[in-house]
Amino acid sequence: NMFYIGRIYARRYDGPDTLKIHRCTGHMHIGAIEQRIENADTGEIICTSKATYGTDPMSDLGFVTGMGVTNFNPHILLSADQSIRVVTLYNASTVHTGVMGLFSMLFSDGNVQVKKEETPLTVEFCEASTCNASKLPIAEKLQETCTDDIEETLVCTSFGVCSCDTFLELPNVIDGCDGYLLTKKGATYPTTQFCAKTCNCTVVEKDIETELQNSIKSVCDYASKDCYDYLANLFSCADEKDGIDSMETVVRDLVVRQGRFIALEGSKLGHPALHQMESTLHDGSERVIPVCGSNDGEGQDAPDSTTSFGVRGEPTSLYFLNFVLVALFFS
Repeated sequence: NMFYIGRIYARRYDGPDTLKIHRCTGHMHIGAIEQRIENADTGEIICTSKATYGTDPMSDLGFVTGMGVTNFNPHILLSADQSIRVVTLYNASTVHTGVMGLFSMLFSDGNVQVKKEETPLTVEFCEASTCNASKLPIAEKLQETCTDDIEETLVCTSFGVCSCDTFLELPNVIDGCDGYLLTKKGATYPTTQFCAKTCNCTVVEKDIETELQNSIKSVCDYASKDCYDYLANLFSCADEKDGIDSMETVVRDLVVRQGRFIALEGSKLGHPALHQMESTLHDGSERVIPVCGSNDGEGQDAPDSTTSFGVRGEPTSLYFLNFVLVALFFS
């Protein structure tokens, strides 16, 4: 499955195989009538969203003021490989430009049973008293698993340069493995971003940051205890608690400088749109995180499976699916 087909928005779907659909709603412009998502094989309508218009001649007459929301309680199940069709209906009796249709679904993993205490959108963790360096990326292991990714980049898919030997001979690749790719617009990209294995897999801070983010993503689908523990440990390592001395220098430098921010950003679960009204966390230096199990009454122990996590934001599904249909209609 592919959503947002196209060079700008293309991203291969990597979510669960079975989806629990909780809510869906559409987005349309002036001239809108309604939208629906239907099963492309059977024609069965999965959800609909009808436009409403303003009636006040002084403010919103003729403008779309809302789109209908379909809530499912209980949820419905949808297979990730199910072919669907997005139908967008406009009134074409008059000319409209900028006609488009966007449909959003909120869903959770249909293969996972989520406990109530795992539903918060933000994980309110405490700071561990020590740093367990073994839970964080190890530069040596990253070096062993690095690959040449050139075949997955635009250099290959758009320009046909799909081998590192050919890539490194390009006139706009400056200084080979130790250099960068220079584009016509002056942008630069490290050579190792395309050919890390060929260039002997030198681990840089960006690799470590990516590994940290991937680790958080793998354990923080929901506000689980594993997620809580990982974030608490990362934050304590960033604070240079006991245990950080066993960490490799290149990893330690990145964690001390960026670890607080990465942990706090990682605590915000689900689609970024669910947190768009929250203040920017910056580097996290202004946040006071209590120490787990502290004696001053402000700390807290890491929760077990029956302990309720702190909540910022209402519990809801943690993912968005967006379907886009853009067209121009002229009568």
